[in-house]
Amino acid sequence: MMTCLHINMETRSQRRKEAPVIISAAIPKGGTGKSTMLRTLASVALHRGYSVTLIDGDRRQNMN
Repeated sequence: MMTCLHINMETRSQRRKEAPVIISAAIPKGGTGKSTMLRTLASVALHRGYSVTLIDGDRRQNMN
């Protein structure tokens, strides 16, 4: 099964006061690209003027 995630990121001047968006990736198997995908999404959001907080809850290996 494949899941597709689409995020419409508007510029800071176009946004209205809205509730925060939470994106979570939870797959128990390691090495599937979760951290890489989330870092890339965070980077794009930052470049578009969003405030971003990353929280890594992986007990085995954290995001560097």
